[in-house]
Amino acid sequence: MEKLRKQHPVGLTKSARPKSKWQLPPSGRLKINVDGSFRSELGDRGIGVVVRDEFGTCIASMARYFPHVLSATHMEAEACRAGILLAIREGWDAFDLESDCSFVVSALQQNMEDRSDIGRIIDDCKSYLTYFPSFQIRHVFREANGVAHRLAHPASLNYLDDIWVDESPVIIQDVLYKDLCTEARAQGFMSPFMHYFNLNIISQAWG
Repeated sequence: MEKLRKQHPVGLTKSARPKSKWQLPPSGRLKINVDGSFRSELGDRGIGVVVRDEFGTCIASMARYFPHVLSATHMEAEACRAGILLAIREGWDAFDLESDCSFVVSALQQNMEDRSDIGRIIDDCKSYLTYFPSFQIRHVFREANGVAHRLAHPASLNYLDDIWVDESPVIIQDVLYKDLCTEARAQGFMSPFMHYFNLNIISQAWG
């Protein structure tokens, strides 16, 4: 067996992780997905923020370009800060914020002072979070954060830099539709509201 491990270390020692999926927030809450994009070779940096309600309807989104950021972790922290500030601006009081950066999520969940290079941003986020009576900060894998990622990439290239409220840009509508279909299949049904919303996305995207 030891010989087999040396010949096939990946197959025997690393188990496959089940693919995760985006899930609807609980009733009465919003879900804010955030992502940062950073390409050091080109100096491209940007964030994406997507906010959906309990039905999966996108009620707000943001894409923003950042010209002076030094690391991918810094960009992920900026994405969290932007998502929280958007919640303050819109007056939301109950939400779940999801990021695929475990380091930033862990930093936000801890009560101790953060002395890392993103400590100032983390401290800002913690201060802003005191405005909210109910919130959760969670880590998700990249495949469950696809809509925010779709916005962050063009933002890093300075192709997108905007905020959309009560609407969603065409560039993310196919991923929104995919998330809703996946969630509906996981529940074993698709409600009439979800069915109508999915058809509405297709009509907006393809005219």
